[in-house]
Amino acid sequence: METVTEEVPVELAHEEVQVQRVAVNRILDEGESVAPRQEGDTLVIPVIEEEVVVLKRRVVREEIRVTKLRAVRQETIRDTVKKERINLSSAGQVEVLDDAESQAP
Repeated sequence: METVTEEVPVELAHEEVQVQRVAVNRILDEGESVAPRQEGDTLVIPVIEEEVVVLKRRVVREEIRVTKLRAVRQETIRDTVKKERINLSSAGQVEVLDDAESQAP
């Protein structure tokens, strides 16, 4: 048996993977689920992340009610007061005019 060295072309195949990250930032609806899907030669795998949502809202916790009440009390005070008295005396006949007559010329 004879051994001979020859060059023979041989096809060797291998696969390469291209990974591309695409930002979506879409909020899922309540109860909505997503699963991996095939689009042509591309496998699309959704990456899900849960976010904590803090909600700020205004709530009336209580009311403060202020009512104005009127109170009356009586006190006795002592002080000096001045009084004047007028004494009128008239002689003769006195004529009284009403307002219409007093404005006449």
